[in-house]
Amino acid sequence: MSTSPSLSPKSSLLRAPAVLRRLIALDLFCGLLLIAPLLRPGTSTPGFWFLAIVLFLPYLVVCWRLSRTPGTKEGPGLAAGIGLTFVVLAALGCAVTLEQRDYLRLGYFAGLGLAHGFMALLAIKAFRNGIANKPVWRLVARSVLDPIVYYGIVFSLAIAALSHH
Repeated sequence: MSTSPSLSPKSSLLRAPAVLRRLIALDLFCGLLLIAPLLRPGTSTPGFWFLAIVLFLPYLVVCWRLSRTPGTKEGPGLAAGIGLTFVVLAALGCAVTLEQRDYLRLGYFAGLGLAHGFMALLAIKAFRNGIANKPVWRLVARSVLDPIVYYGIVFSLAIAALSHH
């Protein structure tokens, strides 16, 4: 009696760390892509550096969760929530820049959306394979709501600070 290599528990355990390593790498790439416009030479003021750090923190939290508790759903769930949040925001950015015919920014938002979309898909795959100590519906709700609330507060404070200049 032989089992298929893709269905054996041993092969899925061997693939899991590779998926998590790819997710960590993609998470860091997406975070750096998000803050890249803030780190241009013309915008290197302390306020923009602080904003870049605050925007990048959730990506570091994802990396910490993935490396600290690799078999759970919390890290991949947060990565999926961040990814989906920025897919929507990047789509809005694409719509606005397309209307303004600003093709350089359109390329940035398209790349940002695609990278975060890939991150969300990989995170959903890792989420499905993870274990949870809490109800899954609660993890899904927190994974979606936490990034929306966090980035909503950050963007609101950033817009308020920029409008006072």
